[in-house]
Amino acid sequence: MVPLLPPPPDIDLPPAAASASWGEPNAGSGVLPPPPPPQYPPFADLPAPLPTPAAPRATRGRVVPFFLGACASLLLATTVLAGVAAFDTDDDDADDRRSEEVDTVVGYRNRAPQLDEDLEVAAAVTKAVSPSVVQIQTSGGLGSGFVYDAAQGLILTAAHVIDDATDVTVVLADGRRLPGTVVGTDENSDTAVVRVSDPAGELVEAALAVGVTPLVGQTAIAIGSPFGLEQTVTQGIVSALNRAVPTQSGNLVAMIQTDASINSGNSGGPLVDRYGEVIGINVQIRTSSGDNAGIGFAVPIDLAYEVATRLVEGKPVDLGYLGVSSSGDAPVGRSGALITQVVPGSPAALAGVQVGDLVLSADGRQIKMFSDLAIIVRAKRPGQVLRLVVDRNGTELRLDVTVGKAG
Repeated sequence: MVPLLPPPPDIDLPPAAASASWGEPNAGSGVLPPPPPPQYPPFADLPAPLPTPAAPRATRGRVVPFFLGACASLLLATTVLAGVAAFDTDDDDADDRRSEEVDTVVGYRNRAPQLDEDLEVAAAVTKAVSPSVVQIQTSGGLGSGFVYDAAQGLILTAAHVIDDATDVTVVLADGRRLPGTVVGTDENSDTAVVRVSDPAGELVEAALAVGVTPLVGQTAIAIGSPFGLEQTVTQGIVSALNRAVPTQSGNLVAMIQTDASINSGNSGGPLVDRYGEVIGINVQIRTSSGDNAGIGFAVPIDLAYEVATRLVEGKPVDLGYLGVSSSGDAPVGRSGALITQVVPGSPAALAGVQVGDLVLSADGRQIKMFSDLAIIVRAKRPGQVLRLVVDRNGTELRLDVTVGKAG
């Protein structure tokens, strides 16, 4: 298993908003007392529908809820030491989605499955994708996952489903139960890989929409095992892209937002488009009650596939580091990330970033608030160059920053 990197110590994360309360849904009392700071999103229990269920564990087999008020404060004031992937916004048509050029660029061989034209879209997608969707059982709970490489028996799921387990039970769509070995987990992206050996050689792999940017408003279909109910399908749309959402480690991830119903046990399952291609891994919901409220989040498949590849190869999943933070909003009438602290000797300092700079764009993508910059930084690997456009006292400057390694 690849070791996880702790948050860098240079800059502290801000405290939660005073008006917000943190807690876990509880059938008896409603909300548990708040945990000690730093206050990250809580993780609730999911009873395991197994023949002999063990005591539930805090982070096993469920969708992670978090709360609106405190999360908003975290996203607006957090440092650029947290974040994830940025996405290209080019609009590709159906033919381009499956072009050889895309396959060559991302090095991925999968293509969209053939859908049954006699069925409605959701039914056709479900028929094509569900054979690759699995249920993952641990000693303390369960979640979902999907086969993405049948030849090697590799399954993608959420890191919080696995927690600290090294061995799991994988229930295939046809009901077969197979022992699974955890290849690796990455809490910063909430991504994990499990390997199984299929004696029948009949694993069905899902097609991944790697290199294809989802569109807001497009169809989104979630498949998984909410509340232990295998092969449950819900349909909605992609509600938003690049939502800066904190994972269990406190790292911000640019997630896909959807209103497709996601509940406990859906974690690790696929979010699929109308072509039958996986666009993300379902991992979280936003709620004030512990139940689905129509706002769920998925780790984009580009990020998940990149992390999975490194885990399988035994390589570390390093996080990008800039060395700046913000404790204030952009000036009235402006948008951007206002820099209020630059760590001496950091990549940002070496590139000439100064306190008072207003970051307008990063790698060509508009920056509206500081969390936008945070997730783009984490899209970079240490040693890569981040191209910034900043406003300094009314003058626009272009600065190239060589991204460092967090931790």
